[in-house]
Amino acid sequence: MGLLDKRKPQIREKRLNTLNAYFGDVSQLLNSMEEKEVSQRIRTFSQTSFDEIIYVLQVLNGIEDAGIVIHGPLGCSAVQLYMLSKYNRRKWIVTNLNEKDSILGSGEKLELAIRKLYKSCKPNVIFIVTTPVVAINNDDVLSPIIELENELNIKIVPIFSDGFKSKSSIFGGDVAFHAICKYLLTDKRKEKQSNLLNLISISESKKELDGIKNLLNEIGVKTNIVPRFSTLADIEIASQAAFSISIDKDNGDYFVKSLEEKFNIPFLSNLCPIGIKGTKDWLINIGRAFGLEKNAEVVADKYSDDLREYVNSNKLNGLRVYINLPTSKAFSILKLIKEFGGNLAGITVDHVDSVNEEELIYIQNLNENIKLHVADDQPFEEENILNKLNPDLYIGLSRECALAAKLGVPSIAVDNLDILGFSGVKNLIKAVDKAIINKKFVERLKNENKLFYKKNWYNKSINWYIKQEVK
Repeated sequence: MGLLDKRKPQIREKRLNTLNAYFGDVSQLLNSMEEKEVSQRIRTFSQTSFDEIIYVLQVLNGIEDAGIVIHGPLGCSAVQLYMLSKYNRRKWIVTNLNEKDSILGSGEKLELAIRKLYKSCKPNVIFIVTTPVVAINNDDVLSPIIELENELNIKIVPIFSDGFKSKSSIFGGDVAFHAICKYLLTDKRKEKQSNLLNLISISESKKELDGIKNLLNEIGVKTNIVPRFSTLADIEIASQAAFSISIDKDNGDYFVKSLEEKFNIPFLSNLCPIGIKGTKDWLINIGRAFGLEKNAEVVADKYSDDLREYVNSNKLNGLRVYINLPTSKAFSILKLIKEFGGNLAGITVDHVDSVNEEELIYIQNLNENIKLHVADDQPFEEENILNKLNPDLYIGLSRECALAAKLGVPSIAVDNLDILGFSGVKNLIKAVDKAIINKKFVERLKNENKLFYKKNWYNKSINWYIKQEVK
C-alpha cells in the first residue's frame, strides 16, 4: 500500500522505527536497527514536550497565500500566537469548540469559520487543522468541506492531526505533507522541467534560503522552494520538478517520498548544507544529479577558498562541545565541529530513526564513547547530563541554551543564527569565538543560581525514567 492511499499517514514509529526516548550506546541502537527489531522506549516521568499540531502549523504557516482554520477549542490555537511572532501571518481563525459542540457536533461552527476566513482574507487555499477533541468525537469534517469548496470555488484541505497516536511530534510534518500531496498535487499530466529542483524547507530563514538559491543558480539549477515562503502556485509546480531535496531530511522525508511515489520524482538524501565540507558535498551531489558536477565543484571551491582564514583562526580546536538540536541539524553541526578540530562531549536529538542510520554509524566510528540522548524537550535529563559532562561549549536552541548558561557553560543559540551554506560557516565560527572569549556572564549566572532539581536526581542515571516498552 502506498503512502497516500489512506486518509492519514502511517505513524513514524511503524514506518521508520522512530524513537523519541533513549539514552545509551549508539552501537546498541544500530544493532537493533540492522535486525529490524527496534524496541520502543517510554518515559515513566516526562516534562511537557511538543505535539504534532505544532509541526503541522509550522508547515502550513510557510504558505503565504493560505488560510488556516484550527478546528478545536480556543486553547488548541494558542501555539498559533507563537507562529505569529515568527511568520507575521493574519490569515487564520479558530472554531472555538465548547462542551456542547463536542456532544452535538461542530459542523455548523466549522462552516461559519470557513466562511468568515474566506470573506475577510480571500486566501487561495484553506487548510482545516483538526485537533484531539475533533478526533476523539470523530466529527464529520469532510461534508462541510465538500459543500463549501463548490460554493466558494476554492481548495479546502483537511489536515487530520489527532495529537496522540504518535509519540513523536515530528509526525505532524508527515500529516501536513500527506494532505498537501494528496489533495493539492493532483495533476500528473504536467510536463517535467529538466533543470527544476524542489527545495523542501520548513523553518529556514529568508536570508538562508536566498543564499542557497543563489548557489544553485550559479551551477545552473532552478529552485522551487516549498512550503516555506511559498504560494499555492509554487506547491502545484512541485509535480514538474526533475529532483527533490530537503534541507532538513527528517522534516522533508515524507514529502520527497510522496513526490517520488506519485510523480516519479527522485529525491536526494543529504544532511543539511552546514560546514565547508557539508555544503560542498550537498552542492556537488545536486550538481551530479543534474549533470552539472563540474559546475558545482568550481562554485564550491570558489567559496571554500574564501573561508581558509576561519579554519586557521577558529577557537573550536580542542573544545568539548555539547549539541542539542533537531536531529538532522545536530548531526550536520557535529560534522562541522569535527571539521574545525572540536570534540563531541555529548549530543541530544529530538528523535532518531532509520533515516539517520548513516549518521549514527559516523558517531560510532568516532570511537569517542559518546552516549546518544533522544529527548523532545526534557530539560531535567539534560541538566543531569551537563552536570556530569561539564562541556566547554553548548550549541542548541534558545530555550535549551538558557539552561546551559545557568550551569556556567558558554552557549550558542542557533535558532536566530543563519548557519546554512558557506556564509553560515562564518556566522557560526564568529558566534563560537564570541562565546568562548566572553565567559564572565555565564560564570556569574552559575554563581548566582542554585541547581534546579533535588540533589538526589543528579546522583541517578540519566535513563532512570526511560524504560523499554512492554507489549
